Amino acid sequence: MSDYLTKIVESKKEYLADGQLETLGLSQRRERPMNSFTERVRNKHTLGILAEFKRSSPSLGAINHSVEPVFMANKYAQGGADGISVLTDELYFNGHMSDLQKVAKEVNLPVLCKDFIIEERQINQAYQAGAGIILLIVRILDQDKLVILYNHARRLGLEVLLEVHDEKDLEAAMTLKPDLIGINNRNLHEFSTNLSTTESLMRLITDPSIIVVSESGIKSREDCERVAAAGVDAVLIGEACMKHPRPEEFLAEIGQIERRPL
Repeated sequence: MSDYLTKIVESKKEYLADGQLETLGLSQRRERPMNSFTERVRNKHTLGILAEFKRSSPSLGAINHSVEPVFMANKYAQGGADGISVLTDELYFNGHMSDLQKVAKEVNLPVLCKDFIIEERQINQAYQAGAGIILLIVRILDQDKLVILYNHARRLGLEVLLEVHDEKDLEAAMTLKPDLIGINNRNLHEFSTNLSTTESLMRLITDPSIIVVSESGIKSREDCERVAAAGVDAVLIGEACMKHPRPEEFLAEIGQIERRPL
């Protein structure tokens, strides 16, 4: 694990140990849409889209602090997004679980809880807030913990996006026979992104039933066409959406890209 990830995970452990995991006070969870993200993408021939709401990041600093999550999520939905990713980490991304809660309540699309999940109670909280998908970062979990968290989420009926950065991560993820894999193009030591990560790891994924999402460093239609040519099923786009003056038009353009059969 890089120093960057180690620092974030240690901070998350301290946050959880201090009992700071907020109580949302929900009397009833909002049920996620009948059509899951995985099924939405499987049932289309064009590139799937997970459009992300995030205010800032450690590598970029402030991205957009002026826009509300529901406003942005509605723009994403208008543009044809298949799901909404919401950054809920507070310390490093200025996110909040209430952002996800608001989006899940108002927007009829599957919502991904994007966070550094290391305990079951974080999954429970995401579930109560209305998430339909959670992110599990393979790099920050040992194999036993990965299995425990994955199975816990699946028992709740949640989809799990297993995020991998290299071949070793992918091998660990594949032992779970997943429906969703996210290939993160970010170098965890330098913070730089390189779409060749998606291209190299896609060659190792031979099961056509797995929906593969390319994450990080995707900023243009050309980037989306490149990873689509590598065989991915969907893209996760954050910064480019948050900075775009008309994100709904940007996403509608990406949504026209044909997928290449694996």
